Amino acid sequence: MVVRRPRTRSAFYRALNDDLVRLSRPAQGGVRLIVCECSRPECAEALEVTDAEYDAVRAHATRFLVVPGHELAGVQRVLERTRRAAVVQEQQARFLRRPSAPNGSVEDDGSRALVLIVDDDSALRALCSLNLQFAGLAVLEAADGLRGLELARRELPALVVTDVRMPRLDGFALGEALRGDERTRRTPLILMSGESDVAGATRARELAALAYVPKPFDAPALASVAAGVIARFAATTHSATRG
Repeated sequence: MVVRRPRTRSAFYRALNDDLVRLSRPAQGGVRLIVCECSRPECAEALEVTDAEYDAVRAHATRFLVVPGHELAGVQRVLERTRRAAVVQEQQARFLRRPSAPNGSVEDDGSRALVLIVDDDSALRALCSLNLQFAGLAVLEAADGLRGLELARRELPALVVTDVRMPRLDGFALGEALRGDERTRRTPLILMSGESDVAGATRARELAALAYVPKPFDAPALASVAAGVIARFAATTHSATRG
């Protein structure tokens, strides 16, 4: 696997979004959820863009999609702005990424970022776990949504990756429970499903899931995306701690 090392924060998160798009199902209704590609270290926001907007920006290597108002004056020129997103042009190669672990996750206390895998398929859990650990992440496993919710509330993982169809509590109900709890409402969420349906993709977007991944999928690619997502969202915690 080729590991890309973009120079700027924006380029790093642009690459992360490209990985998320490759893993996810085609955008339903032409709209998809992506991570904000701004250079703010404290940002952990997502935004909705159309496929047309996404493809147009990707045609230019120095253009990025950001939450309106997240532009950096003097560094990024605003080319277009809507209620949902702004397109910015990078003016200079500044705002380098903060030093991070080789896997892309931010660590400053020697501990590994924790990922919770929730799936009733033990073989799939083992495959995901192996690849996530190989990427330098710690892993917790749960065989159903109820157990996954219990672990999420107790361990507060940096990322939850869950199947949709499971006994006791399905992935959508798990996502709703996480979003309804103050402790886990901002926890990044990736949903996996063996079914291709518009309703499922719509529910995933309503839960602010970063990806709705079809099965079967590329487990090493999922691990790479997980590390990138954690690197992005960990910045908020680190900034708040320093502040």
